[in-house]
Amino acid sequence: MTRVRCFPYTPEFTAGLGAVDRPILPELYLIGPQGQRLRTQPYVDMGADFSVYPASFARMLGLQLKAGKPLPISGLYGSGSGYLHVVQAELLGHIFELPVIFVKEEQVPAVLGRAGVLDHFWVEYRRDRFCIRRR
Repeated sequence: MTRVRCFPYTPEFTAGLGAVDRPILPELYLIGPQGQRLRTQPYVDMGADFSVYPASFARMLGLQLKAGKPLPISGLYGSGSGYLHVVQAELLGHIFELPVIFVKEEQVPAVLGRAGVLDHFWVEYRRDRFCIRRR
C-alpha cells in the first residue's frame, strides 16, 4: 500500500490564458452500494468544501440522485443545487467514506474537495507537482 505519491500537474489549454497547469488526480475510485467501482480523474481542490461530481456519476454508481440530501452550492462555475451522498472511495489503496455532492449540470468537472479527504490524507502543492500522503 502506497503511503505517498506525487503527480505532475496536467496542462489544460484555456482561452486567453494558454496552457494552465491543473492538479488532476489520475486515479480515484468511487465505489457504489453494490460494489460498482468507477475510476475518476478529479481536480484536487482543497479550497472546495465538498467533492462535486456530475449527476451521471451517481447513476453509474447505482445511486438514486434525489435520495441524497438536497443542498445549494456555489463556486467558480456559478451556483445551483445538488444532492449530497456519502460513498466509499479508494485512493492510494485506502478505502474511506467520501461525501459527494452530485449536480445536474453535466459540464461541471469532477472536483475532490476537503470533506472526508483531509481526515485520511495530507495534500501538498509544490511548484511542479502535487503530492498526496496517507496520514
